[in-house]
Amino acid sequence: MLGLAWSAVDLDARTVTITAGRVSVKGGTELGAPKSWRSARTLPISADLTDALRAFRTAQARERLVIGAGWPDTGLVAVNADGTPIRPETYSSMFRRLVADAGIPAIPLKGVRNTAATTLIGAGLSPVDAAAWLGHDPAMTLRVYAHAREEGPIAAADVLSRPS
Repeated sequence: MLGLAWSAVDLDARTVTITAGRVSVKGGTELGAPKSWRSARTLPISADLTDALRAFRTAQARERLVIGAGWPDTGLVAVNADGTPIRPETYSSMFRRLVADAGIPAIPLKGVRNTAATTLIGAGLSPVDAAAWLGHDPAMTLRVYAHAREEGPIAAADVLSRPS
């Protein structure tokens, strides 16, 4: 998310293309290639997210006008109100604060990804499709996220008992 550039967002096609990531390094942050070839991908986005990004881009343009020539032209979506890139640890802190304010169980930010994988697979999306969305190897997705559910063996017995 922190490496997403506006140039990789196509609001008309309703897609985002993952081309870079940002990580903390000594003395700042670094923009680099995604972790793997699977991580570099184009994803469809919902109409709600498209609308939210349009509104955010408009608000960001207003902030840029207020700052004027002092606005750093990073091209990034995730920036502070003054145009500077949001640091990864700041983003994690904001997430922890939002989780606490919402009164939901605390998980690390990386846990949202795990929750997404579990939710996708639990909703019936194939592990291969869930892996493609997450930018994972399907075998890793199965190994890490595809947990047997309590009702799973009953469903399996029902499927195997059906007449062909």
